[in-house]
Parts: sequence; C-alpha cells; structure tokens
Amino acid sequence: MHKDISAEQEAFVEQFHWPHGTHPIQQASLWTDAVLYKWQRDLLEACARPKSRAAASTPNEAGKTSEIIPILGLSIMSAFPGALILSTAGTEQQIAGQLFPYLETKLSKYPEWKISTDKLTVTGPSIDGLRPSRWKGYAPRDAKTAEGYHDAWARDNEGVMRFQPVCYIIDEAKSIRPGIVEAMMRIDPFFALMISTPGDDSGPFYDALNPDTIDLQDMTDDYWTYRDEVSWLQCPHLLRPDKRIVREQIIKRFGENSAFVQSMMFGKFYREGQSYIFDDLNAIRTCMGGMGRPIAGKRAAGLDLSAGSDEQVLYIREGTRLIYSEFSRDRDTYKRAQSHVSTLRKFNVQPEDVVVDVGGVGAPIVNQMEAMGFFGMDRYIVNEDAKDLVQFYNRAAEDHFHLKDLFGTGLVTVDKDDKLLRQMRQRKYIINEKNQIRLQPKKELKDSPDRLDALVMCYCKTDPVSTLGPLPKHKELWQECVRLAGESNESENEDSFFASGMFMEE
Repeated sequence: MHKDISAEQEAFVEQFHWPHGTHPIQQASLWTDAVLYKWQRDLLEACARPKSRAAASTPNEAGKTSEIIPILGLSIMSAFPGALILSTAGTEQQIAGQLFPYLETKLSKYPEWKISTDKLTVTGPSIDGLRPSRWKGYAPRDAKTAEGYHDAWARDNEGVMRFQPVCYIIDEAKSIRPGIVEAMMRIDPFFALMISTPGDDSGPFYDALNPDTIDLQDMTDDYWTYRDEVSWLQCPHLLRPDKRIVREQIIKRFGENSAFVQSMMFGKFYREGQSYIFDDLNAIRTCMGGMGRPIAGKRAAGLDLSAGSDEQVLYIREGTRLIYSEFSRDRDTYKRAQSHVSTLRKFNVQPEDVVVDVGGVGAPIVNQMEAMGFFGMDRYIVNEDAKDLVQFYNRAAEDHFHLKDLFGTGLVTVDKDDKLLRQMRQRKYIINEKNQIRLQPKKELKDSPDRLDALVMCYCKTDPVSTLGPLPKHKELWQECVRLAGESNESENEDSFFASGMFMEE
C-alpha cells in the first residue's frame, strides 16, 4: 500500500469494489464488437484495481487507442457517476486525430452521451442527481491543465455517498515530457494507465516499464503496480494471412533485431541513437566488385545539385548497371546546366527519366536546363510523402531503403568508389514518435552524402523484383491468403479464432 494514503483511504481501498456488472471487462461488449485478448483482459483487470498504476508497451495496431483506452475510460464514467477521466498523449494529433474520433464512433449509439471533438470533452448522462461523468483530453504541452483534480465524494438524490474517482491516461507515452508524469503523480488518481508503442531506452515511459526488472515486478516496491510488454504475436488479428505476410516481409527486410522491428512489432525498447541503413557491407562490395547481376533496361539518371564546396554528382544507369559517373564543383549555374544537358543528350537519356534534386541551388540550375529545352525532369523533393507512410516518414527515407534492397538482391553493378562506400556506411536512420523511419538529419553528418543522394535518385524508379515478377506459386499463395481472409470475414463468429472486430487500429 502506498505510504501517502491515509488510514481512511486505505480502508476504502481495501473494501473497494465495482458496482455489479460495471467492471471494464463486463462492460467491454458495450464499447466494442471485438473479442478481448488475454493481454487486453489482464491489462484492463490491472487498471481496474484501486490505486492502479499500469504501464504497457504494445506493437503498432494492437488496439491500445481504439479499444483499451476507450473501454477503460467509458467504463469508469458509467460505473461511477461524476467520475473524471483525464487523458493526454505524446502528440496532440494522438488525442484529437485518433482517440476522440474513436470515442465518437463508440458513443454514436448512445445519444445521451455528448462528445466534442473540438473541445476534446465527453460528458455522460446525469444519474441519481449527481454531476455527469466527464472525459477531458488535453494537449501534451499543457501539463498544468490537469492540476487541481482529485478523487471526490458526493451525495446522490437519496442521500447516499457516492465515490467519484479520477482516472489519468497517457497515450503514446514514449514522447511525453517528464512534467506530464509528475502532474499525474501530484493528482494521485484512483486509476492510472500509461501506454505506448515503445521508443528508445530513455525517458519517463522507459523508466516506468523498466524492462530490466519487468519479470520481477511482483517482488519490487515501486510506483507501478503492473507492467507488460506486448508482442504482435499476442494479437490474433495481426496473425491473419494478409497482416502476417506484411509483417514477415518487414522482419525479413529490416531484421528481427533492428530497432524498427523491435519497436513496431515486438513492443520492445531499443538503444538510444541511430541505426545504419546499409548494414550489409558484403552486398555493397559485391555490387561494386563487378560480381553483381544487372538487369537490362532503359537509361535513366540521378542528379544531385549543390553549392559551395559540396560535389555536384551525375549518375547514369542502363537498367540496373551504372554506366556513367560525373563529379564537379563548378559554381557557375549556367555552365553546370549546359554541361548536364549536353551529357544527358549524349547518353540519350530522356528528361522524364532524370530525377533531380531541387533543394538549395538545385531549382535555379534545373530552370536553366529547362530553358535550354530539357523539359519534364522529375523534381525530387526530400520531404514528399512516402508511398508507405506506415514504415517511412518521407520519400527520401523510403528511397534509401529501396536502394538498400536493390543492393541486397545483387542485381546492381556500380563502379568501385571508396567515397561512395564511406557515405553509404555512415548513413543512419532514426525512428520517430509515429514509429516511422526517417533519415538522420544531414546537419549531424560530417560530410554531405552527395554521391549517395545522387545514387538514390538514380535508382529510385528501379524495381527489378517487380520487373522479374513473382513466381506463379507465390501468386497462388497470395490469392489463397486473400481468399481465406475474405471467407473468415464473412463467417466470423465470437467462437472463431478470427473473431469479429479483430482488425483493430492503434
């Protein structure tokens, strides 16, 4: 028992019970059509205990924001009229853009409940003359907004004293500031939950979960009463054929021990810092050593333009074989434009097959090239959206991993270049608060990776795997997986392994 609880409060806590039929696990069917998994039941059970302090890390799409948090908060509001739910998150978007839309959907069949997605509030119906239960969401930058709220008692219209607890919920806790946790501790809520996909091994969420002692939690005397790390393998909806295939491909691509996979799929923290993109140097050396197996195809080019002491780099490929490299430092934009146009025309590369950097001095040089009649180049914008926004923060990060994949196939041949190899070896990535991969900021690099940037642009539209096409048996396997997934959706029932509602979102 916590030392800051008075004797009266301690007696109440020991005698505490949920009114009949109102426990979150009993109420779950009111708030979701999904069948709760064991880890979800265990977590809700832990959160429902008096003076609970629960912390859990989960993989992406485990259902923490769409299921766990709504079930817990709405059940408390229903069971204890006048209760208060305070919730925040690592980002404002997590509260306003995800949690409250989920709450709005769940409350749509209960017109007596009122929700404001603008004010981030939920108001329950007034029961027995008591004030309505409330849910108050607030932005993570406003830690003081939660101060002044505490558990309370009030008499109902029959004069009976009714308990009105406070529940404090922190979502995407890996990105919160320490002040948020301190605010929660000052309030001393009756129920508390901190939940998130994991991040690096630092900060208040890591300290709360403390993976080093998670197996000893029943033997420790700390603030947290329950801690859990949840893997994607504990989420049956993620084991369905379509979901499983995608995740197995991700594991194969990045490696099971990579920071991205450990965080996204296994609910585990990773060491602080960046990870290397091109981690298979043997594959790179093979492709640079003339042992690659290039695929024939049309000609295309990548052009990295820069100013000052940085190199301007032009690469031209034919299929997946690099056939021309040019490095220069000419500051005369007109001469650069003229030279590039001349070279590209000499090699018969069409404008639409040229990917060119338009950051910094890039745009003026490209404009000069177009003024010379070389129209229609693909203007490369680093922060353009990635095709796969689940895995990647932007196009640049996605294209770097695309190049890594090409080298991994051994279907690329490039000239031996120690400077390019060094730039590839040193290029790192980080994982942001949304579990997306993004490139390490260039300002943190010792040297500008001009050659690597040009190579990424040169090969960004090359997909030899797609060109070769999957083997027929792979096509048949995929079609069968899709068919089975469709049949399971049509015939789902509560007793089936793939029960209704298992396609949860985060």
